[in-house]
Amino acid sequence: MVVNTLLWGCSSFQYNSKTTNCLLLQRVANDNILPSHSHISSSLYSTTQDGMHINKEKKRKKNEKDSSLTQEINANIHSRSLHNQENQKSIKYPNHLALILDGNGRWAREHNLPVSIGHSNGASNVISTLKYLKKFTTVECCTLYAFSTENWARSNNEIKDIWKVIEQTADSITDIAIKEGLQLKILGNVWDDRIPKSLSQKLTNLEKDTSAAVAMNMKGYDSIDKSLQRPLTVALAVNYGGRQDIIAAAQRILDAEMEHQESKNSNNNNGASKIKINEKLMAANLCTSELPPLDMVIRTGGECRMSNFLLWDAAYAELYFADTLWPDFDERELGKALEWFSNRNRRFGGRTEEL
Repeated sequence: MVVNTLLWGCSSFQYNSKTTNCLLLQRVANDNILPSHSHISSSLYSTTQDGMHINKEKKRKKNEKDSSLTQEINANIHSRSLHNQENQKSIKYPNHLALILDGNGRWAREHNLPVSIGHSNGASNVISTLKYLKKFTTVECCTLYAFSTENWARSNNEIKDIWKVIEQTADSITDIAIKEGLQLKILGNVWDDRIPKSLSQKLTNLEKDTSAAVAMNMKGYDSIDKSLQRPLTVALAVNYGGRQDIIAAAQRILDAEMEHQESKNSNNNNGASKIKINEKLMAANLCTSELPPLDMVIRTGGECRMSNFLLWDAAYAELYFADTLWPDFDERELGKALEWFSNRNRRFGGRTEEL
């Protein structure tokens, strides 16, 4: 009975890992089947090896398929002349792309690794993604959701790991940013007392250094070179919340009006004045006011929500939700997302054709 069960199990185990197959062989040996039933042990060993071979063959074919698809996407992109600005404009790639980098923790758990490793791999993928986006001349800005105002609800240990990863990335990315023409802009309150001062200072310095480097480099380009070597603005949202940004903008408008009223009163000017708030005034007081209009938001990790990210800015952005966890969101996945965007018909409330 045991022998029959094990032999039946071989065919179903052929798709499992090598470890499982070895454990199965060990169980057979422990039950003293191998010595007295050599024909069974031979069959079992052969079936197990066949299963391992099938595993390797399936993995090889999958890798070939993934590689083929990546080449197809890249070929499609290159066929549209990546370095031809006019062609890219006609394809409608996003000018401002935002990324919600979700899934680092789940990626780590799936690989039986500490969450900190997931955040570290996620940070490495950020650098690869930015380098890839530099190939698209129409993509001028990429906003990254690194830490939200709601992320303070996580454990102290994980928050410390996140600060450590961001600080290490800030140390390593400076030379890369200057070489690649990346201009960093910080969104959110990085001078919060709960954030390490060393990190706050590094991010502030990185913003200043990359801005100065881009300004200096642009002076050396003629008009043609500027179109090819244009910088990529990287907005890093740290301790950021969309609702908080809107509230802060309203408060700035109110404070400016109160200051104006006090100035008028001190000059004995009693004329009544009422501030008129409109979209333009609100947008001008958001921390994203210097960024171009948001065209597309990509969220990885399978969740389908905005999580308090760029709520004002995303009013007419295209939303793309991917199941892939952020550390695995490679050029192939990003290429698919950008192709999806290029086929969108953005009407902004209007119609392109009469019904």
